[in-house]
Amino acid sequence: MVKKKASYYTTVDSSGNFSFNNLREDTYRVYALKDMNNDKVYNGNDEWIGFLNDSITLNQNVSGLLLEYTKGVPNIFRNLEKKIDNDGAILLTFNRPLQEPDLRIISPNQLDNNKLIKYKPTLDTAKIYLENLEFDSLKIEVAENNTPIDTIDLRKARNLKIDNTIVPKLNINNKVDRIKHIEFTSEYPIASVDKNKILILEDSVSRRNFQLQTRFIE
Repeated sequence: MVKKKASYYTTVDSSGNFSFNNLREDTYRVYALKDMNNDKVYNGNDEWIGFLNDSITLNQNVSGLLLEYTKGVPNIFRNLEKKIDNDGAILLTFNRPLQEPDLRIISPNQLDNNKLIKYKPTLDTAKIYLENLEFDSLKIEVAENNTPIDTIDLRKARNLKIDNTIVPKLNINNKVDRIKHIEFTSEYPIASVDKNKILILEDSVSRRNFQLQTRFIE
């Protein structure tokens, strides 16, 4: 964390440009900060920061400085949120992205065999889908780069009502695009689809000469 405010600071415009005026000749360190609470110091967590690699010796006008800033990564891994959603999915949120993540259910360990995991692109959130939801509690091992880094204990609420009804979403409306494939997706994973139970009508005539492909979307 940074506890001392900068000696000089300015803000960027909508294009990310910034300028300082009337600085005395001296050596400076330059950094950019996305300040979330307007205290002008870096507090970690959700704030972003970036530095120039080297100091600047200012003895003339300087232009063209480029700074890339990014969200800070905590040194210590922590689980921020753990819960079972109403659809039965286990939601886990972490305080930083995981490199080569792996989640393993170590108790009851038989639930680990057929689990399905979906990570957000940021790799700081995961959802675990289980076939069997008849459990009272879970113990989940979190690993990064094949190394265990944490164990999460999760207890299912007694009054939890689970509704994992699958509601497909179609990518078409009443007008069919003859080039674009008809797709239907679901937030909840679908293990298999019975083609015989899909009814496609064209001018009230059933069409059976279609191909069905399934894929898992990350």
